[in-house]
Amino acid sequence: MDAAAVAGRQPRARPGVAPDTRGEGELAFHTRGGPLVVACGLVGGAGASTLAYLLARRAARHSTAPVLLAELQPQAGLAAIAGTAGPLGLGELVEAVDHEQEVATPFAELPGGLRLIASAKPTVAVSPPAAGLAQVLADAHEAHGLVVVDAGQLAGPDADLLLAAASHVLFVLPASVPALRRAELLAAGGVLNRAGEAFATLVAVATRPGRVAQIKSLRRLAERHVDRLLLIPHVPELAAGQHDHADARLEDTFATLATLLRRRR
Repeated sequence: MDAAAVAGRQPRARPGVAPDTRGEGELAFHTRGGPLVVACGLVGGAGASTLAYLLARRAARHSTAPVLLAELQPQAGLAAIAGTAGPLGLGELVEAVDHEQEVATPFAELPGGLRLIASAKPTVAVSPPAAGLAQVLADAHEAHGLVVVDAGQLAGPDADLLLAAASHVLFVLPASVPALRRAELLAAGGVLNRAGEAFATLVAVATRPGRVAQIKSLRRLAERHVDRLLLIPHVPELAAGQHDHADARLEDTFATLATLLRRRR
């Protein structure tokens, strides 16, 4: 099965979207084969799924090449955030590819053009066949300007295969003392080193208004283990699920992400 596994035999470009004329400040992709971004939470409730959704949705709205968002494990997290689900979860799609079964509609298409591979039915996580997962990721990369995968907390052997395919990894945690302590323990255990050759960013999400009190500790952690540190401001609308209202308050975050996704090791 070739890239049609995730291209869905649908138009690959959206000619109604104007080309990007604002350089690196615009989160937009106009050629296929773009970044493959893995977002993972270092603690439960870190906000990795929300970040993955907002990143992919924003890029889809400004890109002429299609953008794909997928969930590694069938936890229904992205379905809850997006308010819809795809016809197949990523594991089901991988199984179909592994058995050489044709998939006519592998994803749902959201308003704004974002393609979503995510199940609405949480199940016990089972690692999909490695060869099938590698093929689907390769197909997705070939057919899209940006691929974003919500990897949860990087559990299971399939996580290493996903990280090996990634061009960029976002390690997400709340900017709180308990989360920072856990992140330091995970870093000591080698978790942050699993990004391999990917461009790795530590993403700290503020849990309250004002300056992040742990900024110095976060910087030291990032300097030791990753390429960049990104601080996301406290946005109350996100906690209320008001993603459209949150967009306007995250302009600087989107601009920084646009710059990061154009960097490689």
